[in-house]
Amino acid sequence: MALPRHLRPIVGAALAIGLLAPVAPAEATSSFHDRGTIRDTPTTTSVRVLDTGGDAALRGKTLTIYVSRSTKITRDGVTSSLHALQNGDGLVATGARDKHGRLTASSLQATSPPKPDGPAVAAPSSCVAYYGPCTPTLPPATSGNTLTITISNDTFDPPVSVVPVGTLVTIRNTDSVAHTFSGNHLESGSLGRDQSFTVEFTTPGSYRFYCAIHAFMNGALDVR
Repeated sequence: MALPRHLRPIVGAALAIGLLAPVAPAEATSSFHDRGTIRDTPTTTSVRVLDTGGDAALRGKTLTIYVSRSTKITRDGVTSSLHALQNGDGLVATGARDKHGRLTASSLQATSPPKPDGPAVAAPSSCVAYYGPCTPTLPPATSGNTLTITISNDTFDPPVSVVPVGTLVTIRNTDSVAHTFSGNHLESGSLGRDQSFTVEFTTPGSYRFYCAIHAFMNGALDVR
């Protein structure tokens, strides 16, 4: 139906105002913090990471993090490039979500996977850790000749122990995802939920161990 002649100027003005009105700015981007493990060989513009300790909304997800020319990248504390990062590296990423919701990094700090010490190689008692804060001192020796290390929430518990020679150590996985108990002279293979692995430590020394699937999970046994 045609508009009455006397309303046409009013409607035309309203349309003109609507077309010329400033467009509302896009929602501001939000920052993000991600801590996890690189899952695939990085591409030229992005890296895929299994998040385990970043923002609560990201935990447990495999994320694609994008990089730009301004992204600062280091590996083991040395300035690096994206193509030098490797599957299994621990990664700390910070940045912001762009207008499309993509995670774009301003900083990537990679740490190469741990290389556990073999038996009779001393682990410094002042710092037994691969990632995160150091353990100030070794705990008292475990009584008896058995020890159970429980895997829960992507953590070995206890992460550091002192045991006598001949101790039978059982690693039990209570997580819903698979883990391993790995290191030089140590390899449980993949342990599913409620599966366990037992090994006898007959040689004195410091043994570092980690999960081959989630390299940020680690710990140490001091056998005396």
